[in-house]
Amino acid sequence: ADRGGGIWASTMPDDLPATSRPANAMRAPRAVHKFGGTSVGSASAMRQVRSIITGIAAEQGDGSPLAIVVSAMGGKPKVTDLLIQTVTYAAAGGHEEARSLLGQIRAKHEEAMADLFCEPGDAAERDSLQGELLRDLTDIEHLLRAVSLMRALDARLVGVISGYGEQWSARMMAALLRCSRTPPGGVSWVYLDARAVLVVDDTPTTGVAPLWDQSAERLAAFVQANPGASMVITGFIASTADGGITTLGRDGSDYSASVFGRLFEAEAVTIWTDVSGVLSADPRVVADAYCLPEVSYNEAAELAHFGAKVVHPKTMQPALARLDWREDARSIPIFIRNTFAPGDRGTRIFETSELTTCREVAGVSAMNGMCLVNVMGRGMVGIPGVASRLFNALHSLGVNVTAIAQASSEQSISLALLAVDGARAQAAVQEVFRTELTAGHIESVQLVPDISIIAVVGDGMSHRPGVAGKVMGALGNAGVNIRAIAQGCNETNITTIIDTRQSLRALRAVHAAFLASLTVAVGVVARDSAVASELLGSFARHDATSQARFGLNARVISVLKLQTLTSEPLTETKKGEAHKSVGSRLLQGREQSAVDLGSWEEGLAVADEGDLNAFTDAMLNADVPMRVVIDASDSAEAAACHAGWLRQGIHVVTNNSLALTGDLAQYGSLCAARRA
Repeated sequence: ADRGGGIWASTMPDDLPATSRPANAMRAPRAVHKFGGTSVGSASAMRQVRSIITGIAAEQGDGSPLAIVVSAMGGKPKVTDLLIQTVTYAAAGGHEEARSLLGQIRAKHEEAMADLFCEPGDAAERDSLQGELLRDLTDIEHLLRAVSLMRALDARLVGVISGYGEQWSARMMAALLRCSRTPPGGVSWVYLDARAVLVVDDTPTTGVAPLWDQSAERLAAFVQANPGASMVITGFIASTADGGITTLGRDGSDYSASVFGRLFEAEAVTIWTDVSGVLSADPRVVADAYCLPEVSYNEAAELAHFGAKVVHPKTMQPALARLDWREDARSIPIFIRNTFAPGDRGTRIFETSELTTCREVAGVSAMNGMCLVNVMGRGMVGIPGVASRLFNALHSLGVNVTAIAQASSEQSISLALLAVDGARAQAAVQEVFRTELTAGHIESVQLVPDISIIAVVGDGMSHRPGVAGKVMGALGNAGVNIRAIAQGCNETNITTIIDTRQSLRALRAVHAAFLASLTVAVGVVARDSAVASELLGSFARHDATSQARFGLNARVISVLKLQTLTSEPLTETKKGEAHKSVGSRLLQGREQSAVDLGSWEEGLAVADEGDLNAFTDAMLNADVPMRVVIDASDSAEAAACHAGWLRQGIHVVTNNSLALTGDLAQYGSLCAARRA
């Protein structure tokens, strides 16, 4: 078996002292740095990369060469997306549309070249890059014409065409570093097409796997031919043993960097992206998500698989020492850093340690765009081979199963799949079990659309009682219904399958339960400005103390200032609604963010008219584990809402005496709601 080693594994003994290695071996890159699409998405971004590389060379201080792996140019639109779209257009007969996209690609790269190589001394590099770009685009156009004539979308051809983007960005980056004499390579920065050295087995049933010995031998020859040179390497693309062109899969440049890190026996691999590390949750939907200083390989892989886009799920595999055949092999740490905030500490991904096991949960991730296929029937009980037939049916379609749940009664199996695979998966399973369905042994094969997976990940969950209960409690308190649950035997991941419409609420609730200070959504009802001012001012003054001493993050998300009230009879509805307060103003934080307590009066002055109904809706829509209304008014309408708020899980703090001095029926309703 070709299990691999570093680039010197096939040319010299592993136990050879470092001082006995050839001089060019001593000058092989000691670190690999990968820059993603956003990091090379424009001329200004590439200059930022150059600045980072200069700083890295200064930190090393010994002139050791570097290996830089780059993705295709990102931005909107991404070059790889455009290239794939050209093949789609061509296969549908849209050759002109495909040519138009090639024009966009050319313009994007020529604009960057003109900006980067504007000095007279850069003319030769610029002309060479433009010539290579035009030749490549001509080749692509010829391939697309063939696709258009055949009306066939070939997966390998898609891989060939989509891999051009990395070649263009790597050539540009190498030329920029040469022209600016960026250390440590100076004028000797070289371009390395990964297809010349990285050999993989791309068998569909097993996925892409590096052929380590062949790759190491080819890379050693390249390094020996370019002694001491720093290099810019194309990510994403590779070659097969028979010389064919292939890719490592979409977003596979991270994986490329890790593979080259193992081949170089690097001290570290650093992934430079547009975020400052692995986050505890998606910051776009969880406001208090934060950067984790360290996660284990297991945690990073689990989070990446279930939707965290910071790093490719397979990136961790080559870094693991246990996957290397040499006895003295060591694991390689992977660092996640921010290209646009290089001063941020980032995240270190390494072996499981006391730091990763001392916490219950490392992060929470959501995977949307899923569906659920449920196979149900009492006839499955005790019958061998049911699961085998089910999975064989999906395997024949090339459908990947993301999560599986089955009760011990064996009366149902639930499979979570990508939504795009749902209908054909259901049809295939129905065909396989047609006899059982006809006989009634299997009752139905149900397809449930609009499903999301919430993955709770952490090394510290293993052998720690109560974590699963805490997850379920957080979801239950947030009113989230769980359709299915799955957990692996390593206890690193608890997967819950829920409706997509509840995905954001679930993600925020679980994150708040494990990874944030206790977040409380606060709503204030007041009539008097002085009372409101003092109350809101107290929140602003004591915010830091509340978080530091009590772990309490109180977010005022809604302020209702009551003015003239109607004189209509007091009524209460099932939501605790009351008649409108005329002239009332409602100030809300945007997208569930907190109200700015420093300028709430100005905000309230220009806020829209609002009422207790809208105020209640704002409180119910807050995706946090706890909600509190502070009623500092003398409003009978607000008092009538107290019972409704309590029944809906909203705590009430009040000095409104009308709530407790009304008629006996209202008081009884309030006491019953408080006890519920």
